[in-house]
Amino acid sequence: MDSAKTGLARPISTRPLSSARAMTNTGLIAPKSSRGKTALRRQIQDKSYFIGLLRSKINEINNEKNVLMRECDIMGKEEARIGVYRQKAETLAKELNDLNLDLITYNEFIDRIRMGDDINGLRNIINDIKNENEILTANLENDFSQLKNMERIAKANEEELQKILDNINTIKSQFTIEQRAEYESMQSMNEDLGRECLSLKNEIEIWNNKKSAIESKITNDESIIRMEMLQLISKLRHLERQKNELINTDSSEENERGHLLAQVKRDNAYISNLESKIEEYTKLIDDVNNEIEFYRDGEKVAKFSDLKQKEKMHESFMTSFTSERDKLLSQTEVVNNEINDMSSKLSRALKYLAMLQQIGDVSSGTYNILNELIIQKRKLELDLYKIRQQKIKAETDKDNLSAKIDKVQENINLYSDIGKLKKQMELKLANTNKKVENIKNEIAQVRLQIESSNSEIREIRLELERNPTYAEVKQLESELKSLLQVNETLRSNDSSRMMDEIKNVALESTKKYNQSLLGF
Repeated sequence: MDSAKTGLARPISTRPLSSARAMTNTGLIAPKSSRGKTALRRQIQDKSYFIGLLRSKINEINNEKNVLMRECDIMGKEEARIGVYRQKAETLAKELNDLNLDLITYNEFIDRIRMGDDINGLRNIINDIKNENEILTANLENDFSQLKNMERIAKANEEELQKILDNINTIKSQFTIEQRAEYESMQSMNEDLGRECLSLKNEIEIWNNKKSAIESKITNDESIIRMEMLQLISKLRHLERQKNELINTDSSEENERGHLLAQVKRDNAYISNLESKIEEYTKLIDDVNNEIEFYRDGEKVAKFSDLKQKEKMHESFMTSFTSERDKLLSQTEVVNNEINDMSSKLSRALKYLAMLQQIGDVSSGTYNILNELIIQKRKLELDLYKIRQQKIKAETDKDNLSAKIDKVQENINLYSDIGKLKKQMELKLANTNKKVENIKNEIAQVRLQIESSNSEIREIRLELERNPTYAEVKQLESELKSLLQVNETLRSNDSSRMMDEIKNVALESTKKYNQSLLGF
């Protein structure tokens, strides 16, 4: 009761509350029986007994908990060690990759030395690579410095723009009612002038479309005139043939000669085709022989496998290079967008300053700011042009590298199966040899026909030179050429006149626009 009043709890113990009964390890012993002996086997399971059991189990759990905590601490330390080892492994892996690349380069140089290359040539290659690396680093540093300068210029322009806007706002706040009305009227005038500019641009586009339509008509007319001239020439020749047929109705030798001439022309064309085919087949045979010699050498095949491995390394390098280049291009695009925004803001500020100059209440110090802004705008436009050119160069380099990679992949696909290639080349050799023999026989036959036809052609040429109609046909062709030249000169004069008229219209429109801007 006293403990309950004072608020202090009595400590729980595993001992029983009764002092008359002895305590054992298993629990309370039963009280004495009527015979005066204790019942050792009988056990009383009261509250204190269960509290003792709970205490013993709590102690066991605490011991297990302590053991597990120790194990957790040990595991944490091991995980920390594993993390350290992982970092070391990553660093060692990077070093290993670098050493592998160095080893590959050294192996390449050793292979070249074994093949018979000079050390001076290898030194020149190494110096070229070093120079390329130095140039690349210099270009990267220049690009980085240019980007920093552009950022600084952009920040300075933003600050100046903010100052200009603050000045404009202060000037607007100082305006009277009349000046505000004038300012609004000038804004409306500016909008009207912008609309007139758009209308003039549309008119210029219409005139350009008319010009292109006129040029297309001129080209169509030229094509029509040429077609008509060709038709007339064909009619003339047909009439000449009819005339010759009427004159030479009795003699059929000339018809035979014409047929022979046609046959000779066909034979010449056929012979030229055969000669071109023979040259192609000889080139193919040489290429096949070179490839067969290449595949017979075991050392070259081993070098080819080494080249494949090097190509794989090159592909991995190219993927990393393209990813880095894409990142740089994205960064340049972001910078270009920022510069475009700044240039648009500058143009707007310049327009507002021009409006304020017409009012006449602007101080003399703003003119210097305006000139500086114009100069900076021009510099920004030049920088934009340079960045765009660099972007175009990077895209062309990307296209060239992709084309080279495609060629390398095609060669890899071709030379992957050496056995199949060897069989294909042997079949090609057999087929080409057969074709060459057939072509040689055909060439021999054709040469005999050519010799017979050449003699006949000579006789026909002599007879044509004696004919007066042949001379008349040549005169007609010269007259046609002169007529075509005259027609072309007339058309050039017409186009120049049209261009002068269009220029005059454009000049008049620009004069009107300038007068509207100046206000007189």
